[in-house]
Amino acid sequence: MQTADGGAHRSMNLSKDLDSNSLLYDLVVAYRIYPKVSPSPPAIYADDKLGLAELCFLSFVQALGTLRVFLHVVLDGCPAAYEAMVKRHWQQRDVSVYRGNELGNPGSYACQLDLLVRDDRSQLVLVAEDDYFYLPSAIESAVRFMQYCPEADFVTPYDHPDYTELALHRCPTTEIQHAGIRWKTRLSTTMTFFSRRSTFLEALPILKTYAAGNSDLGMWIGLTRLRHPNRLLEFYWRRILGEPFWALGSRLAREHLRTLPPLKRAYNLFAPTPSGATHMVRGLEAQGIDWDNCFIVGAKQLDTR
Repeated sequence: MQTADGGAHRSMNLSKDLDSNSLLYDLVVAYRIYPKVSPSPPAIYADDKLGLAELCFLSFVQALGTLRVFLHVVLDGCPAAYEAMVKRHWQQRDVSVYRGNELGNPGSYACQLDLLVRDDRSQLVLVAEDDYFYLPSAIESAVRFMQYCPEADFVTPYDHPDYTELALHRCPTTEIQHAGIRWKTRLSTTMTFFSRRSTFLEALPILKTYAAGNSDLGMWIGLTRLRHPNRLLEFYWRRILGEPFWALGSRLAREHLRTLPPLKRAYNLFAPTPSGATHMVRGLEAQGIDWDNCFIVGAKQLDTR
């Protein structure tokens, strides 16, 4: 049977493999905040990073639903107003704040990994960036899906428009429906993702390559398509980029393979349709949702700073 986008639809071994009552938390999160706006501007608060960070953080809190969560916050060179914002919306005691001195994107990501490696209070972890807007209970939906589907090694809350627009992502997919959401295996995502702690530790050598200079795409291809032999991966790059760019495709394949430590297996990454969140980059919003209206509603909830 085929999915709507032409991918294979097959059954998986589904079971509720996580005993949520056996651990202190349903989810441990490492959430990083940087006080400068991305070069790719968002649709709202394009010149106000504190406003954007607060809008996204409040949506994050509201997306947790009934989950028991411990939160690690990495403030990378942030003024005091950012920590005050976090404390205003996160009034639970289950939080630790880490202050970095402009670690930058790779450095703050490496800090997230380190925090999650050392925290074993949940079987599920979330690596989160500060420019994601979540729909209510979207994070809880992702956690419940992972509890339901043990084959979900990684999960993204973001149904990236590239999945339907770029030839790179036209590869076979597996679809699982859960609680009214269609979850499909995908090739790659951004640097906001859920993982099982066991998978996270197993895949850590490749997860670390992003902090060492690998691209997010290169990292995810290493995790989700590692079984491709060298020649097949080179052909794949050439086919995606087009024959005029065959040399670039060959170079990318060689560089990609050279950066990757060996792993035992390829991993499954699932993304939801409809999306549970969107990256705050104008033109890259997840499809099928009136995000502008969501942003306006969310902005009205913010306290006057």
